Amino acid sequence: MLHSMVLAASHLSLARDLLEHYGYIALFLSLVIEYLIFFIPGETFLIMAAAYTATGRMSLPFVILAAAAGAAVGANNAYWIGRMGGRRFITSQSQRFRVSPKAIVRLERFFERHGAKAVFWLRFVTVLRILVGYFSGVHELRFGLFTFFNVLGAVAWAIVIGLLGYLFAHNLPALRHLLTDTGLIVLAAVVVIGVVAWTRRERTA
Repeated sequence: MLHSMVLAASHLSLARDLLEHYGYIALFLSLVIEYLIFFIPGETFLIMAAAYTATGRMSLPFVILAAAAGAAVGANNAYWIGRMGGRRFITSQSQRFRVSPKAIVRLERFFERHGAKAVFWLRFVTVLRILVGYFSGVHELRFGLFTFFNVLGAVAWAIVIGLLGYLFAHNLPALRHLLTDTGLIVLAAVVVIGVVAWTRRERTA
């Protein structure tokens, strides 16, 4: 528990320092690199950048745009690595991803069952949002289909996390507690359902 708290604090400190010096570029690159070097905390960069928007130091629309672009590009790179490296690559890299072989098998079964939709929904699950890009390539999901759900998921994820970072700007520890795997999936579902309901209401109005 203490180790996790110290690690989270160090991640926030790293994100704060780089964002203060390099702004949106640091946010974009952190999310691109996160898919290649798993230990780069891209989500933390987004939370910190969104918190800065509450003080006027950054613009929320540009933060969301940079985060969505970085996440989409990073997952795209993971797709091609998975496609070229195959399942053996995923298995050999499981320790680097801090995921057990059993978890890899469960993820693979989930992906086989839900296909392209998993690219969107697993975006909201810590760790798995990175692995799903590799699995899409390993299973040779059609690139056009992957790209659609990848971009859609990246935009939705950036909006949800960005708005939460803005709202919890003065209480980031509470936000870290909120962003559990289950809690974030439920939150994302509520957001998506709300958007769909609002769209249908506008069409019938």
